[in-house]
Amino acid sequence: MIDIPDWVLADARRFYARYLTRLPRLDFNNKWQVVLGKLVQFPFRLYSIPLWRSGLKASYLSEISAGRRIRMRIIAPPGKPKGLVVDIHGGGWTAGAPIFDDGLTAPMAADGYVVASLDYGLAPRTPFTEIIEECAAALGWILSAGVRRFEVANVFLHGESAGAHLSLMSAIRCRSMSGFRFLKGLVLFSGCYDLSGTPSVRSASRDTLVLYGPSLAPFLEQITGGLGEEARRDPALSPLYADLHGLPPVLLITGAQDPLHDDSILLAEKLREQGVSVDLFEVPDAPHGFNLLPIRLADFVNGWARQWMNAKTGTLA
Repeated sequence: MIDIPDWVLADARRFYARYLTRLPRLDFNNKWQVVLGKLVQFPFRLYSIPLWRSGLKASYLSEISAGRRIRMRIIAPPGKPKGLVVDIHGGGWTAGAPIFDDGLTAPMAADGYVVASLDYGLAPRTPFTEIIEECAAALGWILSAGVRRFEVANVFLHGESAGAHLSLMSAIRCRSMSGFRFLKGLVLFSGCYDLSGTPSVRSASRDTLVLYGPSLAPFLEQITGGLGEEARRDPALSPLYADLHGLPPVLLITGAQDPLHDDSILLAEKLREQGVSVDLFEVPDAPHGFNLLPIRLADFVNGWARQWMNAKTGTLA
């Protein structure tokens, strides 16, 4: 696996201590935080610094798939694409937008991938189960019409946090498609795979960085419409309890200090038990969503994830 230089880890620790310890933690049960998060999206929608720096442009695509309207933000590479990345953003299923992932996806496009970032409906306006179905419909379109439209044969799913959950659920739902053979891998950061709450979620304290620990277990109940713990273990909601046979290789990346840490550990065990190739990478001392922070560690790990994808396509760039 990846060997992170000590100076990169030390730089990240200084950032956590200087900034993250002083910031309020995200509480998705706090409606005002959710409203503020959505308001912050508007100026970002007007301008993307990562795209400007890379000399890339984004366009928007709307299609009908499985009876659903799907919306995608497309970033095309400079030349002929070597593959396509379906990116599903995080935000606790209630906030976020494709443009927030431009720091992750612009380097992918510069590296030769078409990037299709899903602009999916957000809770509570869009029911939780409908969000899953919308993302699965989008992946279904990519694996059929999309590969022909963009002239690619290598497709990857990339998601972080809630987006990692939606990516995995979408892959599970699309396994019976003939085009599923085009899906070469899943790159999943900081995902939530057990909606009933893994041990690290239940034990998360007030001192947890980025996320407000005590809010996590109640939020998982709230986001699923008040379902009890057993109901939230339904494989239709929690991929940790689903049949995972037949999935392509999976890369799981989690911060060692992320309250969702156990989700990736347990999922890796389940994938191995069911014969799925999986690489698990635990980043020392890292909090939830570390790969989105303005630190060298994020650049290092995100770059390594792109190399992982390149290896699956047979390219070395």
